[in-house]
Amino acid sequence: MSRLQIAMLAFLALLFPSFGPLRAQERVRVPDNPVCPDCLELEVMLSFGFADDEGALHTRIPAITLLPDGRWVVFEPTVGGTIRTYNSDGSFRRAWETDGEGPGEYRGLSRILPNEPDGFVLYDITNARLSYVDEDFSFLSSNAFFQAIRIEALSGGSFVVNATMPRTAAHGHVVNVVDFLGRVQASFGGKGRPIDFREGPHVRHRVIAVDQSNDIWTGYMEKYELEKFSSDGRLLLHISRIADWFIPHSNTLPPRDVNSDPPNAKLRELTLDNDGLIWTVVFVADPDWKAAAPDEFDPYANLANDDVYDSIVEVIDPASGRVLGRARSDFMLRKVNIVGPKFGAPLYFRTIQLDDGFIQADVLRAVYK
Repeated sequence: MSRLQIAMLAFLALLFPSFGPLRAQERVRVPDNPVCPDCLELEVMLSFGFADDEGALHTRIPAITLLPDGRWVVFEPTVGGTIRTYNSDGSFRRAWETDGEGPGEYRGLSRILPNEPDGFVLYDITNARLSYVDEDFSFLSSNAFFQAIRIEALSGGSFVVNATMPRTAAHGHVVNVVDFLGRVQASFGGKGRPIDFREGPHVRHRVIAVDQSNDIWTGYMEKYELEKFSSDGRLLLHISRIADWFIPHSNTLPPRDVNSDPPNAKLRELTLDNDGLIWTVVFVADPDWKAAAPDEFDPYANLANDDVYDSIVEVIDPASGRVLGRARSDFMLRKVNIVGPKFGAPLYFRTIQLDDGFIQADVLRAVYK
């Protein structure tokens, strides 16, 4: 998204402001009337994972990362420890097997984070470990961590994690700022009472993002609400996104039986760009959704079934309290992890099952028309 486009949309938003100047701990309601509902489009910028080379993919839910030098890294936690890298144009570069529990081995590599001043930190959720590697992924060192649902890097070497930890969960907090050894520096996002896991999995899930000021943004999966915190845990802003297609609920799971109603909407991805705009991905029921026959129902396949969910991508301007644009995809979109300086709008990817059984990944960017 260009600076000119941002300025034009922000100017239009300010012509019809929904609230006054922000104050500390401001609560904002964002209405469902985008400034330009038809301006945002998603277009494929490259594809990779074809079956005619070693770069073929095998699962619908890989972890995809873009490195500062333009390389792409793909890891598929559910099918072993193979790390695949691709050139900036999507052509296959190399692959190497890392499955295991020893130094330089991974079982559930879910996140690649920057390691200041160079190299990377690899988070392995299965082995509950942080590993430090150089720019060529040569192993340097590692230390035990804990299992976090989501993790992002803060400047200065700390991390923000979505995780339930015994001490902080007693206060309902599921977002924690920790050092590289997992020692808690701040906890927030709770209701001030112990977490009752009987309420459902949504009580411990948050989407998280870090902005240019090192402030932390979180979102609830079961309701379209966003919160901004300082890195020491002070609540700065609460945004309620009002939309009749996202009714708050208590079940973020896909349909679990053949008699289920269509799946509930759930907030799946959250990103802040360099201009302070909020980008979200919400999974919503496919308009042609229908319950599967008893002999065809597979609750696990629903996690990556484009016949169950569509995606709605929105860009929100917190300064004006307006949705600037919106796009819908027939696919379940997931965020590309971008290591290093962010640039403009985030990138997303979709996966497509090919006739030969392999998986193709398409990387998409949001553009204004």
